[in-house]
Amino acid sequence: MKKKHSEKVRGVKALFKKINKNGSLSRAKENFLEIAGIPSYMQKNMTRISMYGNKNICIEQYDSIVDYFNHYIKIKCFELYIIVEGKDLNVSEISSDDLIITGEIDSISYKKMGGK
Repeated sequence: MKKKHSEKVRGVKALFKKINKNGSLSRAKENFLEIAGIPSYMQKNMTRISMYGNKNICIEQYDSIVDYFNHYIKIKCFELYIIVEGKDLNVSEISSDDLIITGEIDSISYKKMGGK
């Protein structure tokens, strides 16, 4: 038990040495997230979209739902909007981190915020 604890302490001390040596808090944060096994798209505030045929789409790391109609759903994700168009669209599952849209999906597009 002591051995595992001392290994963790050494890892944390090494991480703090990197912070002090480089003066880079953001690089230290990246190192910590990498060590913790956090996927890279979550480290960098990136959205991940997974589509299963044209019936289901999962959007991970989103901010909010902007518009919601049965033929059009607009989602805010960090610095862009994702637009899903189709028929009988429905947000079938939702959490603070991801959502699943079901229905007949015709298209998925995105626009940068501030873009036309």
